This record gives sequence, C-alpha cells and structure tokens, in this order.
Amino acid sequence: MQQLDIQLTRDRVAAELRRSILTGSLPPRGVITQDHIAEMLGVSRMPVREALQLLASEGLITMHPNKAAVVNEISEKYIRDHFEIRSMLEEEAVARACANSVPEEMVEVQKLTEEAIRDNDYTLFNTCNQKMHRLFWKSSGNIKLELLLSQMWNGMFVDRSIMKHAKLSTQEHQMMIDCIVRRDPEKARAIMHQHLMRSMQRIIDKNFASQK
Repeated sequence: MQQLDIQLTRDRVAAELRRSILTGSLPPRGVITQDHIAEMLGVSRMPVREALQLLASEGLITMHPNKAAVVNEISEKYIRDHFEIRSMLEEEAVARACANSVPEEMVEVQKLTEEAIRDNDYTLFNTCNQKMHRLFWKSSGNIKLELLLSQMWNGMFVDRSIMKHAKLSTQEHQMMIDCIVRRDPEKARAIMHQHLMRSMQRIIDKNFASQK
C-alpha cells in the first residue's frame, strides 16, 4: 500500500509540474529542485524525484546529477501530440462510462463546480475540475485507462482572466453527464474531443501567440 501511495503522489506532483510547464508558469530553462518542489507541494522528496523522472521521460525537463532539473523548450507540436493522445484516451473513457450509471459523486461535484463559478471561487473550481475528469476516468471501469490518464493530467488553473472558459468547460461537463444518462457514447466522445481541443488551443495561444 505504501508503494501505491507514493505512485499516486508522484502522479499528482507530475500533473502539477506538467500543467505549469505546458502553460508557461515554469518557463523554458527554469530550474526545478526536488527540495523546493517537495516543500511547495507539502510532500516528501521520493515522489518528487519519481515525478521528475517521469517528466524527463516525456521530454519536458532535463535531469542533472545535482538533483536539479531544467525545463526544456516546449514546441507547439509537443503540445498538440500530448493532447492528441490524451484526447484519444479520455474520449474512450467517457464513452465507456456511458455503459454505467452516473455516480452520485459526479452529480455532487458538478453542483460544487457551478457554485464555485457563481462565487468566483477559483480554488474550488480547479479542485472540482480535476475531480470531474477523474470521475469520468473511473467510470470507464478500466483501471489501466484511469492510470494512464492520471499520468497525463495537465488540467487548467483558472483565475479571473479565463472564467469564461471555466463556464463553458462546466457546461460541457454537464453535457457529458447527460450523455452517460442517455447511454450516448458517440456524443460523449464528440463533446470530450471538443472540450480538450479548446483547452489545447488555449495553451498554444498563450505560449505561441507572439510568434504568429
């Protein structure tokens, strides 16, 4: 069980760092140290070390012997490739979820998300957004698929500047829940694809708008 806990923590650390790199919060050539990340996220160094190794295997960072890592330049193609694979997997997850009932927790999280938007509670929205996606994955009934998606998570971090995006995202979550109720996997796939491609484009626009 301890090894499982470490792996889950590793994936959460990797997800936070991946999001920060893809959105530019951690800029190219920026230095990441195990101690700093462990302190910032309130975790031990072991899952941080494993998370950095995971990100290095993805080409997002370059590891150095002194326990530090340097953020690599991220190309537009890298972002598109990442979202292409994530979309394939997450579309499959939500399609498979349509063979099952909507979990009560999914309904509760959707209500919390809507409340967060009304209250401009960005912290709550970010938490609910990730929970909702994880519930879609879990509802697929495929543990391996759920694990692969947790390793690829790079969910958005919302602030006032993109609250319009958050509202649309929440509407799409509800549409996918409705698809599960109606047992409509193809419509669920289409909505998830649209959902993720818009997120991809937002990241690309943020990182490469000045180059176009």
